[in-house]
Amino acid sequence: MTAYIIIVFALSLLLRLGLKSYVRMRNSVVQIFLKSFLHYNYSYLAHLRRNRDEEERLMANVPGWVVGTYYGNPIYKSRPADEWHDVTLNEV
Repeated sequence: MTAYIIIVFALSLLLRLGLKSYVRMRNSVVQIFLKSFLHYNYSYLAHLRRNRDEEERLMANVPGWVVGTYYGNPIYKSRPADEWHDVTLNEV
């Protein structure tokens, strides 16, 4: 429903303002979307970094502990070492 309203609004602007203004408006909408998307990804990666740093700080005195492993055993054994694994919100 929301997408339909946005399309109708955009088409009405197209008719009122002309094609050049519509293209400018469309570019600004895309830029706003990309900035918010990039900010979300940056925040997600920063959160993962904070989790890793916290694990390193908390487990500093545990003998044999390597950050990102469980007592030296990789957590994701079935995945190759160079493959990325997206964690779920429950794992974060």
